Amino acid sequence: MREWITETTLHLYSILLPISQWAFIISIVLLLPMAIFQRTRSLAGSLLFALSYLFGITTWLLGAGISFASFGWWGLILGLIIFGIGVVPIGIIGAYFELGITGIAVSLIFMSVITYGTRLLGAYFVDKSPS
Repeated sequence: MREWITETTLHLYSILLPISQWAFIISIVLLLPMAIFQRTRSLAGSLLFALSYLFGITTWLLGAGISFASFGWWGLILGLIIFGIGVVPIGIIGAYFELGITGIAVSLIFMSVITYGTRLLGAYFVDKSPS
């Protein structure tokens, strides 16, 4: 059972990762320049905010898989108890200390910054758009 949960979350992560990468490129190349102009700022902000959920799901799946691979049921359950998003910090700790894979820990940190950064930036653009 343990391997199945880890494999499933990491498989779903591997499906969403290229989609998230393309969404990130579109965010930088298309949506950020759109936010410069007042007429398109609200649309750009709304799309950035929506894409932050794609980034968040991708980050969460990796965090859940690594949490479970590192600490088993206790790590996963504890992560889910912490507002459901605790699997990401537990995944960072597990990747670094338990598995010894610094790259995954750094990836989770970077992906979290992208998730919350696009969410805040999208909300800011929507707020600053003309009514």
